Amino acid sequence: MKYTCLLLLLLAGCTHPQPYTDQVSYHDNGLAKPKVAIVKVIDSSDHKLDWDLSSELTELFIKQLFSDSKFYLTDDFHMLESQSLKNLEISPYSEDMRWLKEMNSNSEFVVFTEILEHNIENRSGSAYNPLTHIKDLSMSVRVRVLDIRKTNPKIVLQEVITKVYSIPFNFGTYSDQGGSLAKNTFSLSPLGIAHKNILYEISKEVEEYIIIARSNIYD
Repeated sequence: MKYTCLLLLLLAGCTHPQPYTDQVSYHDNGLAKPKVAIVKVIDSSDHKLDWDLSSELTELFIKQLFSDSKFYLTDDFHMLESQSLKNLEISPYSEDMRWLKEMNSNSEFVVFTEILEHNIENRSGSAYNPLTHIKDLSMSVRVRVLDIRKTNPKIVLQEVITKVYSIPFNFGTYSDQGGSLAKNTFSLSPLGIAHKNILYEISKEVEEYIIIARSNIYD
């Protein structure tokens, strides 16, 4: 295929991250867990935060899936980030996803997520509200899950999840300059909780649809 050389160059130029640890590949009943690759969250939003929102949400998403322990998470496709996808002129949302099969992978499913909107604004119509400092976070995330067990990848899930959260105040930061204390503090703030809540909902959707696809109910 036309992407073969580009993909080989990408693979050759990447440093492989440390593998996921503390995982078991089988459930307690002896059934193998689905092997799932999580691609780093793509950030297409115009947020005003002072940290890498993509890295934050990727870390939270993986932590949630680890906690649920329904999948065996692989580090396949770790090299696919926003910039690398642009450089290769390929899209995780195109109709032809056969380029995924040209990459060396033992995964059965691939999960792409993209932040479409992350906008924090003052709440409108609050002139007589004593809590005028309250802001609203509008957040939209696109999710696409692909079954890559066969030659032609199959779409398992594709949707946009949109939520609005109240942000009465914020403290802490996820910036690397803030240190671990600031990150831990941020995780307890309304904004940090909002991020965890939307990722929790996304993780449940992803888990449900992958389990259905793995069971071959509709095949």
